[in-house]
Amino acid sequence: SSWAQPAEHQKRLAMSTDRLVELFLQAARGDDDSGQMHEPDQVGIDRAIAHMEMLMTSEEAAQVVAPASTFTLLGMALEEKPRLGR
Repeated sequence: SSWAQPAEHQKRLAMSTDRLVELFLQAARGDDDSGQMHEPDQVGIDRAIAHMEMLMTSEEAAQVVAPASTFTLLGMALEEKPRLGR
């Protein structure tokens, strides 16, 4: 069967969610060439939202995922990261 088992599906979903959070934070922090990571500010958060929107609404992504559900998943994942609010 081509369907993943529930545990395997959950593992893949967790890995995908972690990758979405990683991409969001990279864009929000504006990591520079020096390797320095900066704390996200409102400008960085806005930049990350725009970056993720471009990524998820591309023609390639539209064939694979629904942007609204992916944004919901990203939002839920960010809420689960307690240190992001500090």
